[in-house]
Amino acid sequence: MVQSNQFGGMSKDDPNAHIAYFLEVCNLYKINGVSEDAVRLRVFPFSLRDRAKEWLNSLSPGNEITSFTQYDQESLYEAWERFKEMLRKCPHHGIPIWLQVSTFYNGLVSNYRAMIDAAAGGCLMGKTPEEAHEL
Repeated sequence: MVQSNQFGGMSKDDPNAHIAYFLEVCNLYKINGVSEDAVRLRVFPFSLRDRAKEWLNSLSPGNEITSFTQYDQESLYEAWERFKEMLRKCPHHGIPIWLQVSTFYNGLVSNYRAMIDAAAGGCLMGKTPEEAHEL
């Protein structure tokens, strides 16, 4: 459905009408345990074509880093390795240590955040960025 009304980024294309239609279509789908935002994020690339698709594909990989979330059934070790790989793939990301730590920590599921806090002897976010990064 979304692909029937793709936005191409041309001067004749109306971005507001595209977004309104996109949201209308996305609101038709409800999946248990999946937020509306998650559905929209997964479907949005399919609503674009031509220049708009090129624009989306050109966005900085840093966006992937700062929107990190732990996958379902992913261990803490696997999540940390995947996060480090994201950082390695974009060596000039310019994301300060404190934001890296915060992004990783906040992207974890709550039980792993609790484990990290216990290992830190209190709230990890109460540590200096360097101390938190070392943990």
